[in-house]
Amino acid sequence: MSPIQKNTALQNVLLLDAATCVAAGTLMAFASSFVADLTALPAPLLFWAGLILFPVAALMAYAGLQASPPRALVWLIILGNVGWVAASLAVFAVIAPNALGYVFILAQAAVVAALALLEHSALQRSAAALA
Repeated sequence: MSPIQKNTALQNVLLLDAATCVAAGTLMAFASSFVADLTALPAPLLFWAGLILFPVAALMAYAGLQASPPRALVWLIILGNVGWVAASLAVFAVIAPNALGYVFILAQAAVVAALALLEHSALQRSAAALA
């Protein structure tokens, strides 16, 4: 797939997504015990999920800094976000967090879903502009 036309809205959403990954990754990886105590989520789950977010953030930042990121890369990011939301909700099948844990998981999943929708919408607008 070819690069997309310059799309400042898409670039901004990708950079926002990268920033949220860094923020969430920092909280989950470096304060995993604290968050675990508050949410009744396992500290190792929080730690490793947080660490995963740093290379993801780097990929998102790379894409967001490109004037014309490859369409396939943007789709990879969108699908990765959808996967994160699905995995977040799947946690409820194996872990019973407390009420704050439910709020924590649902809130971050909602933010990731919203970012995926914004990225998809910006990508579609870019495709429409080329047509």
